[in-house]
Amino acid sequence: MRLLKAMHESERFSSTEQTIVDYILAHPAEIAELTTRELAEKTFASPAAVFRLCQKLGLKGYNEFKLKFISEVNRIEGGEKTIVHRPIKGTDTATDIVRKIAAIEVEAIEETKNELDKDTLTRIANRMLHASVIDFYAYDQNADIALMAMFNLLQIGLPYVMFGHSMGSFLTRTYLIRYPGKYDAAILSGTGHQAKAMVLGGYALASAAVKLYGPRKVGDKLNSIAFGAYNNGFENPRTAF
Repeated sequence: MRLLKAMHESERFSSTEQTIVDYILAHPAEIAELTTRELAEKTFASPAAVFRLCQKLGLKGYNEFKLKFISEVNRIEGGEKTIVHRPIKGTDTATDIVRKIAAIEVEAIEETKNELDKDTLTRIANRMLHASVIDFYAYDQNADIALMAMFNLLQIGLPYVMFGHSMGSFLTRTYLIRYPGKYDAAILSGTGHQAKAMVLGGYALASAAVKLYGPRKVGDKLNSIAFGAYNNGFENPRTAF
């Protein structure tokens, strides 16, 4: 119900626009039959003001507004409820806040359900089912979403291949060691290998630095040892490595 919520946020509108919004909300059954000019006449505004209001609501024009407005009104009349005064206020109790947050989550799920095109969803599912490869690219917190998608695909028997490049290849290797059998295959690109003595020496230096400075102190010396050589090929490097 994004459109109806936006229409109840009076601080967004000029006085003329608010008059138009008030009329629309008071006479929802008329909107399907009203033209831009007719709505302007009934609200003592101009067609340009109606058009500007539609744009301010994130729509291309009045026809798109009518379609979305009528759709949302019909869903409400069909039994769905919406919270138009969504923002949490300083006067809200803990119970009010919990209720609003829960309602927002429910509304988000309902909006997603109502906006989905079932034919398109079926077509996408069929393409995924018959695809030879499905790639997931994720960064930061989106990695959790990618992992969830991966586990969902595993549930229906699709093979899953993990790809890790450069620093990501080391993370992939660590994940494969910690969680063996989770993937059908893994691709490591731009990875590397260090002699055992060098790895043990680096571990000893890192452990000593943690004991001396704590686990949150940036180790400049370790940073230089690990990455400093990357800039050797540049006369005036702009970054540390």
